[in-house]
Amino acid sequence: EGIIGNYWVNSGSTVTVKECLKKCSQHIEDQLQSLYYSFYSLQDGDSLQKCVKVKLLPHLRYDVLDNEPEINVIYTLLCYSGYLTVDFDDTSNNKADKPWEPTEVKLVIPNKEVAEQWKQWIIDFIGISRLKTNDIFNSLFKKEIKTFCEQFPTLYMEIISCYDIGDAKRAKSYEGWYHTFVLGAVAMFHGDDYQVVSNRETGNGRPDVRIIPINQKSDTCIIFEFKLAKSENRDEMKISAENGLIQIADKNYRSNTANHIETIVEVAIAFCKKSTFVSSQLLQRKKGGKKGKLSANAWEIVSSSESG
Repeated sequence: EGIIGNYWVNSGSTVTVKECLKKCSQHIEDQLQSLYYSFYSLQDGDSLQKCVKVKLLPHLRYDVLDNEPEINVIYTLLCYSGYLTVDFDDTSNNKADKPWEPTEVKLVIPNKEVAEQWKQWIIDFIGISRLKTNDIFNSLFKKEIKTFCEQFPTLYMEIISCYDIGDAKRAKSYEGWYHTFVLGAVAMFHGDDYQVVSNRETGNGRPDVRIIPINQKSDTCIIFEFKLAKSENRDEMKISAENGLIQIADKNYRSNTANHIETIVEVAIAFCKKSTFVSSQLLQRKKGGKKGKLSANAWEIVSSSESG
């Protein structure tokens, strides 16, 4: 009927692949999700295809698939099934001098149609628990900023429709749309322990969103700043996110922080269409004075992270 679709996907049996993915270790799951995300989420034309370097096995026996498969087994199976392909443009790929021995090659997801199948696998077998909104935003309170930087872009891409963004574009309210999305996601934290405030004056400006602990037992404040990137090019988005962190510091959004707060998590998110890039840093209040009391406005960066 002239409709473009993924007609070939699952046209053959993928039972073996699915069963292996269910048995993957956390380390392999992270690699597979990173490979998928690099291809699909921040793709600039066809220029961004992350390769994975593995030893391609000359053959597979079903008995090696019974238990938790090791990394080269998984990649070999995905390659032989057509869901990965050898990067023939890479000159570092080795020739198979001895066809019965493993060959070291670089593999890539071949095209966007195959990437769509990867997306379904990520949801069904690999990342469904990690794509939950609560878990991803809770990682900030646990000071796991790397987790948030890695998982938020995938969460956003899975939830948002191009039609949603199209409506915002027609209304010329791109930035407002992204702001509302995050504000809605963190609204669940507003209550007895935390106060969620939007565009409230502090320092020399108005941070987009802040989550402020009002319970004395909670010591972590989170500051969000959102930026609209000019394109989905990874470097452009990275610069926009970094500018968000600079704005938080330059406009002193850390000021007027309650004395019981010892940690600030600063999060800058660059948006463009369905793509996002996150830069984040973790700050601890410096200790000063003879008794080691917490100083009022002196903070030091103890760690930083960004989307892969």
